Amino acid sequence: MTMPAARGLFTRVIAQSPTPRPFSPELADAVSAAIAETAGAEPTAAALAQRTPRQLVEATSAVQSAPLAHWWGEGRHFAWMSLFQPVVDGEVLPQSPCAALADGAGREIDLLVGHTRDEWRTFLHVPGTPPVTPDLTERVLRDLSPGGDPERYRRAYPHVDDRQLHEIVLSDRLTRIPTVHAAQAHTAAGGRTHLYELRYDRTPIAAGHNGDIALVFGTFAASTQFYGDPPAAEAWALASDIQASWIAFARNGDPGWPVYDEGSRPTRLYDNDGAHTGPYPETRSLLLWQHHLPCAPLPFATEP
Repeated sequence: MTMPAARGLFTRVIAQSPTPRPFSPELADAVSAAIAETAGAEPTAAALAQRTPRQLVEATSAVQSAPLAHWWGEGRHFAWMSLFQPVVDGEVLPQSPCAALADGAGREIDLLVGHTRDEWRTFLHVPGTPPVTPDLTERVLRDLSPGGDPERYRRAYPHVDDRQLHEIVLSDRLTRIPTVHAAQAHTAAGGRTHLYELRYDRTPIAAGHNGDIALVFGTFAASTQFYGDPPAAEAWALASDIQASWIAFARNGDPGWPVYDEGSRPTRLYDNDGAHTGPYPETRSLLLWQHHLPCAPLPFATEP
């Protein structure tokens, strides 16, 4: 939506749990250098092309599984998931996607965007995920809270424990808040936006990241660990509803609920008892971030 080279190539976008936090060129250079050094090559395209695909994958895996260097900064909390993101290079991406949306890039493109309620829950089940400790929660709060004030989250969520707070902060920072900010920016710039949240949580990962994939594509046979075999009747019904909405949006731009506006924030909620439309439910987190837009590219951290 925000790449100049892609302008005019499509008219509608469905973005499920987007994470529009790109890398700065300096951070991308550091990642490339670390992988190249591990592969025994210079950090150039020509030198890396002399390595086999397997060697590059092994080098990348070694960097990803090693203790993260200080230059990751706040990115250390999710860099172990992926070392790669789009890079704001001034050409392919002249600026970060959310800033570009706010400036009107892609305003002619209809956008259907949303997230799952418990985004980070999925990653708590991924091998290699750091164990949640009070110390880790404190670091997450310090690094990822709006304005760098860890007490904001504690005041907004006074009755949750450290593990729950850790999940809320990372869900917000990685996906939930960027998703709503994208809806807000696109709408304010004159684009048509539809917002949704998946809340169906009768799975081992609750309403976690990627929980919408089987519902959108009907691929329950590949998701028996989440949806069972056979899936529950309500999961089938929800899948039918989602698929009908996605197809209608692709055809005519109308998924069946009102366009987003900042007054009422209409949101399609896919819940255990079916689908309905209501106000955006994650109000506490949204209010925390209303004056803070985590849009800037992830920087190269100069201090540990």
